Amino acid sequence: MYPIAFVIVDYENGDSCLWFMQNLFDALGHEYSMRKDLVVCSDRSVSFESAIVEVFPSSCHVYCAYHIK
Repeated sequence: MYPIAFVIVDYENGDSCLWFMQNLFDALGHEYSMRKDLVVCSDRSVSFESAIVEVFPSSCHVYCAYHIK
């Protein structure tokens, strides 16, 4: 697993998470939006969950092990 993107925002909310995921989508290309082998690893943020589902609906979303413990 290699991190390909990270962001620093003023506040982790739905708008900033959606902004980040849409910019990641634009950077990766539109063919990634429906890939079933794309795995997105994040903290346990509900905002990120909803943004991932909206932008990458076919991806697999997992939680970072550090945030699970």
